[in-house]
Amino acid sequence: MTLYSPEHYKSGNCILTIYKSKVNLKVLLLNTKHTFVTVKDNKKHKPETIIFYSETKFGVDVVDQMACKYTTKAASFRWPLQVFFNILDLAAINAWILYKECTGSKIFRKDFLFQLTKELAEGETEEYKNTDHNFSIPTTSKNAGFVKSVLVNEIGATTPENNVRNKRQNNGLFFY
Repeated sequence: MTLYSPEHYKSGNCILTIYKSKVNLKVLLLNTKHTFVTVKDNKKHKPETIIFYSETKFGVDVVDQMACKYTTKAASFRWPLQVFFNILDLAAINAWILYKECTGSKIFRKDFLFQLTKELAEGETEEYKNTDHNFSIPTTSKNAGFVKSVLVNEIGATTPENNVRNKRQNNGLFFY
């Protein structure tokens, strides 16, 4: 593929655009908005789909910043788990935006996530309180305090500091 040469592949209502913008860089863009792709008649022959993405990508950047601030991600090398965490972050952002639009309230995202966590865990709390669990939850340092406060204050989970059993046992929650 030569420099500044676009290629297009169409399947149904999807168009895959491949554009070589630098010597060692190919940009791949899958698009369902455009039905056909026009190429600008200038030196770089940039396809319309690439130009449209460049003009509207600020929304992607804002969502990425929001997802990084309050994230569900845990340290893992398994890519399916990372994809799941990303989907969970995006679902929480979408739920917050829809909630604000539908109710007209000006709730902070952190408060909404706290309320969402409580409501999702509500069905499990009674069963959890009646059984003895020994587990650890992998978290990042950013969300460790938040997860700990939900589990300890709302559900009644034990942590190593407030566990009254034998000190040599490793029961409770461990954050790393």
